Amino acid sequence: ESNDAGALRRSSGRVAPAEAAAGGLSSPLPPHQNENAVSSSSSSAAMGRQGQPQFHPQEWSGREAAGGEVDEEVEKTRRKMETGGGASSLGGRRRLREGRASWPKQTAVLAQRAFHDELCDTKKFLGNCMTKIVLGVLVGLCWLNQGRPPTNKSIFPLTGVLFTLVNNSVMSNLFSTVLAYPSQRALVSREYRNGMFALSAYYVATIVCILVVNFVLSILMGVPVYFMVGLNEGFGRVCMFIVSLAFLCFIGSSLGLAVGSLANDFKDAQAAVLPTLVPLLLFSGYVIPYDSIPDYFKWLYYCSFFQYAFGVMRLNQFKGLVFDDCDPQTQWLTKCIRTGEEYLRSDQVNLDPDKTSEWGYIGILGAFMVGIWAIGFSLLKWKLSRKSV
Repeated sequence: ESNDAGALRRSSGRVAPAEAAAGGLSSPLPPHQNENAVSSSSSSAAMGRQGQPQFHPQEWSGREAAGGEVDEEVEKTRRKMETGGGASSLGGRRRLREGRASWPKQTAVLAQRAFHDELCDTKKFLGNCMTKIVLGVLVGLCWLNQGRPPTNKSIFPLTGVLFTLVNNSVMSNLFSTVLAYPSQRALVSREYRNGMFALSAYYVATIVCILVVNFVLSILMGVPVYFMVGLNEGFGRVCMFIVSLAFLCFIGSSLGLAVGSLANDFKDAQAAVLPTLVPLLLFSGYVIPYDSIPDYFKWLYYCSFFQYAFGVMRLNQFKGLVFDDCDPQTQWLTKCIRTGEEYLRSDQVNLDPDKTSEWGYIGILGAFMVGIWAIGFSLLKWKLSRKSV
């Protein structure tokens, strides 16, 4: 079929199955399903127009971000770029930028689409929620009542459950994002190259969706663990625990987004992730205690976001804790630990509560997260600038 016919069909918004597959779209839904899906789309409602049943829902959202109806000159430029004509023209790209919606409007529409993609499959989303709840219950059963009452014997089990949560929160979200994102990259590439939206708007919308969904999943996993294990009581401590888990999930998903921008499959992701994360995990202060880390590897300890997350967890748990099995009168003889502060100041932990705070470490985790976002955006932009994605 000629390029002119293909461009005409694309400009009218109708996507044939072969073109949808080539452009990274899933197979178009049947007409009656398309009509229901699109007419109920929040993005079309925000624009105040009824959805067209010929559009695939994701295609419709992309055109909403592009500004809906555009003038003839802008649409002519878009068709030329789709068929390869004028793809390198700076003037053509400038006309596309001028013809699409504002950046906030693009971000809002793309965020709506991201949430729709995440939540439209109710069974899948509820399955993810149940997975987190079951995981939290299983971890709670493994360390059931280890914190009741707090004793010297419970120190090692409690640090074990905290480290397990730190590790799982990062790794599970990282690999789930890595597995899902490469399949979406072809669609993003097609729409971005057609000038439908600014890449920064898409990236911000994706990050917002990740933050909200992961925060909910963090609560579902963290609450059963906290109360089944018997961690340090107090509403403020529970909130700090949930915030710590949420930041770890954010970092894991952000890393997955960055790696998924480059990786084509799971093997590529493993090759990129494991050599980087395993040393940071080893030198986080649990597998190898701080006083056992060689001096020439101490820099890895301070570069590890696992260490700061683990530090928040331990400060939140042990600060202000009194161990019931240590008698102050015989402490000098038994060498037991009387308070959580004594444990935190020990050479193995190296966390002085008077010099470090939970919120200070949360701020460092936030800096790590922003840095990962910047790296991920740069990698995605570089990947989409290539002829093949």
